[in-house]
Amino acid sequence: MNNFFRVNHNSSKSKARLGEIKTDHGVINTPAFLATATKGTIKTLTPQQVKEIGIQGACVNTYHLVTHPGADVIEKAGGIQKYSRLNIFTMSDSGGFQVFSLARNGPPRGPLAIPQKQLSSLSKTYQKKADVRGEEEPFVIKISEDGVKFRSIFDGTIIEFTPEKSMEFQKKIGADINIAFDECTYYPATHGYAEKAMKRTHEWLKSEIRNPKQIQNVLKIQI
Repeated sequence: MNNFFRVNHNSSKSKARLGEIKTDHGVINTPAFLATATKGTIKTLTPQQVKEIGIQGACVNTYHLVTHPGADVIEKAGGIQKYSRLNIFTMSDSGGFQVFSLARNGPPRGPLAIPQKQLSSLSKTYQKKADVRGEEEPFVIKISEDGVKFRSIFDGTIIEFTPEKSMEFQKKIGADINIAFDECTYYPATHGYAEKAMKRTHEWLKSEIRNPKQIQNVLKIQI
């Protein structure tokens, strides 16, 4: 890991530090601001403008890229760098937030709760829609401790997201850094459930790194 990340300076007044991350697509000076490139593009900017501005890196989203155009398409294009034409450092999100939010989008609760008498008249589809970006609301088929299986609205393909699948997708996407699959803990979660979710996420990380051939540079969100 020393060849990957190096601390260049530690603050004498706090825990702040300056460092650098070495990747195949350049050196990232930390702390760094990463532009959002959800589907492989930074909105309103051309690749040339990105270069002129001096953006160090971008974060792409595994969920959105898998649903469209598909991880296989990006892999055949030569990876996210060639697909997006962004010759900068990239990090891929695991898709954990999106797939676990599928189970959290039921009728409102608390002060905004819908009266019990009205719940029976609600469409079941309402309770199964994903809390993801507008046009990409797939329909859930199965939710389990391991992950989520849903049907894509683009072509009806059944897609499954598990810790191992997330790593497999991210390897095909080919970003410089991959994010480990984590549970999107709901709000308001109890202390007990939050602890359980954290431990589950740690177990998922262990299962993801058992296969060194599938791992590039993996970071975890929930610690």
